[in-house]
Amino acid sequence: MQVASRVLGIPHEYIHISETATDKVPNTSPTAASASSDLNGMAVLNACQTIINRLKPYQRENPKGPWKDWVRKAYFGRVSLSATGFY
Repeated sequence: MQVASRVLGIPHEYIHISETATDKVPNTSPTAASASSDLNGMAVLNACQTIINRLKPYQRENPKGPWKDWVRKAYFGRVSLSATGFY
């Protein structure tokens, strides 16, 4: 959550993380020590950067607008607001 919050520039309250499930990420690595933080954290970073790039046109259009406005406009503009990351 912390990685996503910082990369997206939004409060933690806007972020929801589901439990790991092989129907969503079939080739996830096992967790052990800090390896999961490194691997999963970088995957989250990768996915969030994808979302940020998709929102850039809306941010340029309204640079001082709030996150929710950019997301709403992207949604109605038929822009995918989901992304996967892999590291």
